[in-house]
Amino acid sequence: MYAKLFSRIAQSSLMEEDIETRYCFMMLLAIADSGGDVIGTDVALARTVNLPLDTFKRCIVALMAPDPDSNSQVHEGRRIMPSESGRGYLLVNYATYRSIKTAEEKKAYMREYMQRRRKLLKDKDVTAVNVCKTSLSDVTHAEGEGEADGESEAKAEAFQPEEPPTASAKPKGVVEGKNSDRLPLSDQSKRFAAIMGRRLTTEWSEDECAAYRKLGTVAPDDLALVERFYTDAKGKPDAYLRTSMLTFVRHFRGEVDKANKWFSETAVTTSTTEKHGW
Repeated sequence: MYAKLFSRIAQSSLMEEDIETRYCFMMLLAIADSGGDVIGTDVALARTVNLPLDTFKRCIVALMAPDPDSNSQVHEGRRIMPSESGRGYLLVNYATYRSIKTAEEKKAYMREYMQRRRKLLKDKDVTAVNVCKTSLSDVTHAEGEGEADGESEAKAEAFQPEEPPTASAKPKGVVEGKNSDRLPLSDQSKRFAAIMGRRLTTEWSEDECAAYRKLGTVAPDDLALVERFYTDAKGKPDAYLRTSMLTFVRHFRGEVDKANKWFSETAVTTSTTEKHGW
């Protein structure tokens, strides 16, 4: 595990405590779980942080006391409380401070990713085409960065499905005698194939096509998040990445939730100095 340490802690009221108390708090940060709990008896925890038992207990009393000068007045400024998960302690603001940078990093990454994506689509003049005999078109972005009039209307229309083709009509992008109607031809379906490591020349099964039609057009941010998840989490045993296209398509919404949870739990902070305090 890891803990985010904001530089503002140097100006917090914690610095008014003695060195042992400050050291104890830093060590509790280092060994806390993802929810901010430090589980164990005082004897075990004192041994873990390498403090004499009586010194550890004195530090715990100081950290559990109300602090009117604390940057946070949650639970009257107490820094730790008895844990509800077992014998041990809960760092009161652990989850709050851990999520601050993660949320900012995620928003910044997604902004940059979508800007690059829009530029790539514009440069390559990519247009949405159908796959698997479906009439649903991929979501496309209005060109520009919000300066043109009617951008909201263009985006709203992009989410609407096209009119169903007639019985004799061939799917868009399919050339008779050259293309199968079960090849990924749209931008979205090609990105699905890339996530699963499947070649664009590999036909999808009828079940996969049916599942894809049922799923329809997904939100661009959700697709970008899942793409990043399957790239960053590759080879990680705790990621549980799908290997079946059919299962992946059927449970795509669940993959979005899983990606969000994985990044919130395992995202590595790029900086340990940020103006904030515990």
